[in-house]
Amino acid sequence: MTTRTRSLPLILSLSACSILSAAFVYARILLSGNITFVFLLWNIILAWVPFLCALILTHFQAQQKKWTVRTWIVAALWLVFYPNAPYIITDFLHLHQRPGIPLWYDVFLIVSCAWTGIMLGCISLFFVQESVEQYFGKRVGWLLVIVMNMISGFGVYLGRFSRFNSWDLFIHPQLVATDILSRVIDPLSHPRTLGVSLTLGSFLVVSYLVVYCLMTLPPGSNHSSHKKTSIS
Repeated sequence: MTTRTRSLPLILSLSACSILSAAFVYARILLSGNITFVFLLWNIILAWVPFLCALILTHFQAQQKKWTVRTWIVAALWLVFYPNAPYIITDFLHLHQRPGIPLWYDVFLIVSCAWTGIMLGCISLFFVQESVEQYFGKRVGWLLVIVMNMISGFGVYLGRFSRFNSWDLFIHPQLVATDILSRVIDPLSHPRTLGVSLTLGSFLVVSYLVVYCLMTLPPGSNHSSHKKTSIS
């Protein structure tokens, strides 16, 4: 099964996850009368950006069979927005008992949004990895997976603790560059940055491996395995 034939069911299933998360947020607004977690909807929208960039990237490559200028531009946008997908994990920091809503509901609400974000990120990375491997080889593709997830861990730190957004790279590039360089040049002087980046980056690598195995599972493999067992 090619990337293009997988796109539609993936888009539909990820849309269902997003709609369910939005329904949870809307129900919470109706029950509590406040918009405490409405920002999660914006985070999910941002998580869709790298996924859509990955789809566009694979479409360009299918048309031209090589990376052109516009392919590199879309890849750069994907790289910039990719950390937005797993960023929702850090929204658990907002979790505490609030009047009018049971704590368990807010747990499920954030889990739903975080799951959607992680899936959007991992599947977008899978598409980009496939595109990179077709042109640059498998080693470069897997190097991309490891490096991007580690960079994503660092990017999530910048978003959560330094309060930078993806568009700050374009609006305040000097400010972002200065903050990043100070942490990269002397990482040991920023233990929280190092800890968050490595912890989240490692988690994302392992999570991606699970998604990769599922995405590359041969069609009908379970049926074939069961059939062989029955014959024996």
